[in-house]
Amino acid sequence: MLIGTNPFSKYSEKNPLLLSSLIKIKDNYIIYPTSLPVSLRHNILSSIVKFNEKKTFIKNYQDTLWQDILLNLENKLHFKKFDYELPEWENTIFRDEVFKIDNDKLAYCILINDNLKNYINKPLEINLKYKTKLKNRINLVTSNLLNSDELINDILIVLFVGMSGRSVYEEKLIHGNLLLINCEEFNIMINSGNYDSLTLFKFANLLENTDIKGSSFLEEFSFYIENDYSFYVKDKFDLLVLLPEYAKQLRIKAIKDKDHHLERYGDEMLSVYKISEFMYVAWHNLFLIKLTNQNIWIGCENDSKSNIAKAIGYWIWQFGDELKIDLNPLNDSPLFISISVEEHTNPDANIEITPEIKENLITSSYTSENEIKFKISKNLIHIAKHENNEADRLLMNEILKLMGNLLEKNSLENTLTEAHRLEIINEKIPLGLKKQILIYTPENINTPVKSQIRLLQKHNIQLTRDGLVDKVPGEFDYNQKLTKDQSHKLSHQIVDYYLDCIKEEIIKYDWENLIQKLILNYENILFSRYFTTFNNVYYFNNYDNTPDILKDIVYDEHELDKMGLPTRFLIEILSAEQNFNSNVKISTNSFDHLMGLSYNLIEWGFASDYIYSEYVDYEIIPLESSRFGIETNIEDIIDTFRTNRTLEHITNLSRNILLEKKSMEKPSDETEDAFKSEFGINLTDYYNFMSVLINMAVDDEKDIVFISKSNLIDVLKDKLGWGSDKSVQAIEKFSLKCRNKWEKAPEGFDGNDIYPWVFRRPLSYYLRPLIIKNDDDETVIYGFRNVYHSCLNLNHQIFKGLYKINKNSSDEFKSFISKMLDAKGKEFNETVFKWFKNNLDTSEFYLEPNVQIDKIVNEEPKYGDIDVLLLDKNKKRLFSIECKNIESAKNPRQIFQEIEKFFNKKEWIKKHERRDEWIKDNLDKLGESMGCNLKDYKVFSIFIVSQELPIIYLKDTPIDIIPFSHIINNGINILNKYK
Repeated sequence: MLIGTNPFSKYSEKNPLLLSSLIKIKDNYIIYPTSLPVSLRHNILSSIVKFNEKKTFIKNYQDTLWQDILLNLENKLHFKKFDYELPEWENTIFRDEVFKIDNDKLAYCILINDNLKNYINKPLEINLKYKTKLKNRINLVTSNLLNSDELINDILIVLFVGMSGRSVYEEKLIHGNLLLINCEEFNIMINSGNYDSLTLFKFANLLENTDIKGSSFLEEFSFYIENDYSFYVKDKFDLLVLLPEYAKQLRIKAIKDKDHHLERYGDEMLSVYKISEFMYVAWHNLFLIKLTNQNIWIGCENDSKSNIAKAIGYWIWQFGDELKIDLNPLNDSPLFISISVEEHTNPDANIEITPEIKENLITSSYTSENEIKFKISKNLIHIAKHENNEADRLLMNEILKLMGNLLEKNSLENTLTEAHRLEIINEKIPLGLKKQILIYTPENINTPVKSQIRLLQKHNIQLTRDGLVDKVPGEFDYNQKLTKDQSHKLSHQIVDYYLDCIKEEIIKYDWENLIQKLILNYENILFSRYFTTFNNVYYFNNYDNTPDILKDIVYDEHELDKMGLPTRFLIEILSAEQNFNSNVKISTNSFDHLMGLSYNLIEWGFASDYIYSEYVDYEIIPLESSRFGIETNIEDIIDTFRTNRTLEHITNLSRNILLEKKSMEKPSDETEDAFKSEFGINLTDYYNFMSVLINMAVDDEKDIVFISKSNLIDVLKDKLGWGSDKSVQAIEKFSLKCRNKWEKAPEGFDGNDIYPWVFRRPLSYYLRPLIIKNDDDETVIYGFRNVYHSCLNLNHQIFKGLYKINKNSSDEFKSFISKMLDAKGKEFNETVFKWFKNNLDTSEFYLEPNVQIDKIVNEEPKYGDIDVLLLDKNKKRLFSIECKNIESAKNPRQIFQEIEKFFNKKEWIKKHERRDEWIKDNLDKLGESMGCNLKDYKVFSIFIVSQELPIIYLKDTPIDIIPFSHIINNGINILNKYK
């Protein structure tokens, strides 16, 4: 019998395996593994009934089950108890509670517990007479809830069934939105992943309308999860019956990932489960590290100190090989560590960290034969603010010292001497970025958002793809690939369809409530990006298994990215179209649905660009299941690029995080004038404007600011001394406002300035952080984090020469952008040259920048310059290096523009090939101009680019394109392949 099967389906009361899982055949014993829990449970329950302990057992068992259910519902699924007094009922085998799971949705949860009636005679069958009473109870409660003063549109009914070995019902109760869940399977589900308050509701809704059936909740839920939160299958069918083993993977995942079991803690047994590769948790502030021969418990005074306890646990795990030797004389006795931290209300941020402070990091301590208690100085917080890991090193030295004291308390040799401690710490915690004690000290602009982030939900992405074939115009031949023209036309039709759906959806809700929810979620995305970037640098440097760590980081960052663009797009639509009359506040479920529509619209916008391109295989196939199948090679390519780009980003941050930050220089007059010619105010005014907006929010502790235009003008006059005209111009220039139809670009702009699949759009929430509401006060709305980030974005685009100029841009601004682009290129050329100069042995290599071949040829410019010429004297190799300071493409259109630059529009590759050919044919002339003998040198031409680029993975190139990060990470050895 496979894991995941019903353990009772093959048994009857006469089956001997019910009583014993051992079968004796002559002198051999055969064990039937799947019958072990069945026979064990049966013998326990039979004994309970036999010795007349049934009543006590049923009560205790029910209390335990209900306590676990409530704990999981509230802590893991984030159900919130609803203020409703349930009617009393006399049936003691039932327990129930009502929870709120969304603005307009409740969950009514009921535990049904077997009373073991007639168990001895019928151990596998139960015939309760409570079915009618239970139905009446459900009808009474749901009727009361739906008729209450609160707006309740949906109620999920969840029947939890206690495991006694007997099935309570052979079929589910007849109710529209009901789940029957075995308590054991509920625990498996909880431990198999991270779910939210709507997971069961969405699953139940989808399950009701599908022709997929399993014999248990877990089989159906496993299919749903493994199928990307969907019951979609490619082919049509009348009924798909799930095999029992469908739940196998979810069971294994729950057991493997959590390893839920009992451990002895003093005189009691505690339930623990795994929260990381090395750590178990019993409750929020009690953790367990299992060394080879030692259990080490770490407790802290409250939840707020748990991160320090976890950090200590990490280092003890890292010291495991050494500590198992030093602590071995304790003979496997468990060790108990209890920590507390001095109160640090309003700490002095400018305190000088003296040697005395470092020496007194532990302010008090107590050591017994098996316990260590200590209090950590509040100054740890100040030391831990530094980017390096000095706080970790100092603290762990003190803890190792206390462990040595514990050995002495046991009359054992203290092997943890100062020299040995230093040896352990220098090996396992070398000074740098291998850091666990992360004290998050945000600037004002990076304070956490007061509301929870809502990421994109796979369920809603999948749901909004169902039936798409039937929802767009045209007739299709199922399972036949569409032509390129058909596919391109279809992609536009699908974009239009999703846009119509979005517009129909948003008018159902209160405009201000919806825009506020979208802005708050985007503020959360911005904060999360900052916070995860901060953490990931250290997370990456803490572990040796970097591929798995990198995979986690890539996934988390991509989840934020996937939510960012659809959120910005919806904000831009709501900014343009504001004529709503509804007062309905959007629910979380409806918000998820709206985000699913937005995400799919953008994905089909991207698809249109892929289809149009000649560089990607992208084919669309209408399927009988009423979905469109996609066959493409682009996803694997982009995944590879994304992983390498993330690795590059983290290694760059790791390399630079300890460097001193440069202060911003005052803008030059040329910069001020150029900026003013485009935006109406100069750059300094722009910085001051953004600063006022941010400070208004921070001072009032608001994530989002609502302020009338006239009041904002008064604030700018008070803070900056601006006149009304200047203030109005600044507000208008950096605002999105009503224009009735989103798809109709305002005067001076076109479709490429509004389409969300086009990047660096001047008319975007990315660069225009203010929204002007179409009301009498012209209310200005903004999230202050986006104000800050839009300032960074605009600054970056202008000074990297990336800002998208338009027909209204002044000649002065166009000239300035061109100048910035040239400066960016020269700066990168110098960076590459300096790296080679600082990392090469001049006795073996010769290096020269900016070798002007056209001057050697004395002809019209044709070959350009060699940005960096590198001679390997020993191996007689000449490298002609073309440097390109180019930013990674972030969407399909940019990818293809990137390819065009290399192959067509700017012909970078052809130009480099012409130069390569000239060098090979004219080594004597080149050598003569350099004063070198280049006879017998082999010539190799390469590009060195400033970042990882998709083109590297998407298209074969006749000349290698090497990211500069590869040169930095691998050194000159990266050129060894050129022979």
